[in-house]
Amino acid sequence: MRSSDAIQSPAIGAGHEVSHAAEHDRIGTDAIIINNDPVMTTREGKDGVMEVLIGTSVEEARATETESAIATELGEPVRTKYSDYSGTVKTCGPTSNNPC
Repeated sequence: MRSSDAIQSPAIGAGHEVSHAAEHDRIGTDAIIINNDPVMTTREGKDGVMEVLIGTSVEEARATETESAIATELGEPVRTKYSDYSGTVKTCGPTSNNPC
């Protein structure tokens, strides 16, 4: 899936990271470590060879949902899944989504 080329402000990214810290405080270190493990599934691929698919961890999916709610409330672009990004962008400030 191609990136929309929309830019979130750094404040939205900070909100994502703060939600990780808050979740750590809520559930503790052992649980957060488990929740950060990537979700792995298998499927039969070409020629009957089993493939292992590595997906987003439960914790990253949860933090991305929180991030999306913040972005929606502030009228910023929403990242619909954790892997929905393309590169990095220098913005004009912590609450700016304009490239500089």
